[in-house]
Amino acid sequence: MKYLKAFKNKFLFFFNLILIALLVSSCRVYNFSGSSLSPDLKTISISNFANEVGTGPARMAQNFTEKLKDYYSSNTSLKIVKSNADLYLDGAIVGYQLTPLAPTGQETASQNRLTISIKYKYENTKDSTQNVSLQTNQYADFAQNVSFSSVENEKIDEIIEKLLLDIFQKTTANW
Repeated sequence: MKYLKAFKNKFLFFFNLILIALLVSSCRVYNFSGSSLSPDLKTISISNFANEVGTGPARMAQNFTEKLKDYYSSNTSLKIVKSNADLYLDGAIVGYQLTPLAPTGQETASQNRLTISIKYKYENTKDSTQNVSLQTNQYADFAQNVSFSSVENEKIDEIIEKLLLDIFQKTTANW
């Protein structure tokens, strides 16, 4: 019995060692951010996003662009460059809409929804099959009895976080 237990422990050790070696030697790099970028990708160029709808805070597009750059810098090993990049990302804010939700019996809404839409183009110069042009929409709800101006910045930040994650996953997670 003692020999069987020792054999079992050695077998499990070597099995785990082989499994780890196989995972490490895969052709793509996986990390906890969900990114599966090829190791030969070193740089990304992120153009300034424009606000094509003309509504919303004046610096919203600029803030979005900076947060997008920070997100890629924090969650990948990619270096942000202005040109000659392996990856290119550009786009625009194409929607900024406030709509009432959940009507009540008094012909008013009990909630409002702020929706922001982003249209973007992602280009991989090393693998054109990864290129995409997409639009993504995200929203945040708030109570009708709260003034929009008092929650606008908070809701924009909440939506931007969702947009960043969505864009990041669609451009780097090759599942």
